[in-house]
Amino acid sequence: MLLLILLSLNSAFAQTIDADISGDDSIVYIHQINNNKTIDLDVNGDTANIQLEQKDTGTHSITLDVIGDGIDASVLQQGSGSHTATVELENAGGTIDFELNQSGTTNKTYTGSTTCYVAGGCSVTYTQND
Repeated sequence: MLLLILLSLNSAFAQTIDADISGDDSIVYIHQINNNKTIDLDVNGDTANIQLEQKDTGTHSITLDVIGDGIDASVLQQGSGSHTATVELENAGGTIDFELNQSGTTNKTYTGSTTCYVAGGCSVTYTQND
């Protein structure tokens, strides 16, 4: 099991990270700049490469729950708007590729759930800009 978590926090204000990672080859990169950023991360297993990044002056919140298999996830929330993303991904038959980008001055909310039991399946891309 390889577990690598890199954190880059740049603020004296509230930046909350709650992480539960169980096994396999996880590399998690979390980068939060400015205040009022929250990440709650659950990763269960298999090969995961997850990169979360929240920046700028808006209040940004992510709750990510990933179960297994290939999984390459990336989330970026930036801008002065308040952005909220709640994502659940689960697979037991191949790879998941996920990308979320919420940016801009208006508030954005994403709530998603992806369950994909197909071998080599799943790819979700979600972008909200203004």
